[in-house]
Amino acid sequence: MPAVDGDSAPEMAAYHALCQSVGELYGERVESIDAAQITALSFLRDYVSQIKPVVIRGGAAHWPALRSWSNTALEALVGDGVVAVSVTPDGRADSVAATSDGQVRMLVLLLVVPVLVLVLLLLLLLLLLLPLLILELQHHQRCFAKPAEEPRALSALLRALQKRSAKSNASGVDGSGDVLYYQGQDDCFRQEGAFEALLPDIEVSGLPWATQAFGTEAEAVNIWIGGEASVT
Repeated sequence: MPAVDGDSAPEMAAYHALCQSVGELYGERVESIDAAQITALSFLRDYVSQIKPVVIRGGAAHWPALRSWSNTALEALVGDGVVAVSVTPDGRADSVAATSDGQVRMLVLLLVVPVLVLVLLLLLLLLLLLPLLILELQHHQRCFAKPAEEPRALSALLRALQKRSAKSNASGVDGSGDVLYYQGQDDCFRQEGAFEALLPDIEVSGLPWATQAFGTEAEAVNIWIGGEASVT
């Protein structure tokens, strides 16, 4: 997780220590293997049992989606189906963010009231012209921020992802500078009606090594859609 404003020295020290420990345990680089070379045994033994990340390339090479999906075809398939699109200023949905909601304000008034001698009243009144001393302390806190979500047509999201922002030169940014990102969970690909026309192009049962290793078919199939400006 990248650092955010407001991180204290102890927190950053713990963060770097954790990164070092993970690197020593799993190595600095994530291994990449071809799907044709993996078996249920090697997948379970070398990665699942060790909780070790791995990039498996070519596992979906037989899917019809790789042959039939294009920008034009996808827009036609999804039509006007509506999904909840995350809208964020920096492309980081469901992440730790800095906030100034814990703002503390202290108002210190320096007032001198003449009460001793009437003769000194004029002199003491001059002291009343001293400016008020206002101390404003910003107390930055961190919180886990959920993104704003807006219902948008999936076809409109796909069109936005094909354009490059004039401000950031990145895809997935709308006209106001906000980053658009679809990040559904909980088997969203099979449960969201907007994706129904895409289901025949995905063969979830076509990963026998994974099915054998876990002893079950996939419990959830999720789809995340974003451009260069979004972070997952």
